[in-house]
Amino acid sequence: MIRPEDLLDQVPNRKSDEYDWIFFHASRLLLAAGVLLNTEEPEPVTLKAIIENLFTTNSQHHRFTRSDCYSKKPSP
Repeated sequence: MIRPEDLLDQVPNRKSDEYDWIFFHASRLLLAAGVLLNTEEPEPVTLKAIIENLFTTNSQHHRFTRSDCYSKKPSP
């Protein structure tokens, strides 16, 4: 889960134009056909999220909504 405080300063202000643009681009991430990791060694939590497809349901793309940004709980 990405916490709002870990993102840009504009993210907590949901009334800003910057928030709308960030949300727009984040919502399009699930349309990607794949993921390119630019790292030598992925962090375990990141790798687990990619492997488990946390934002897909039954291998079908899920429409990303504002509530998804704050409702996803990390797996133990």
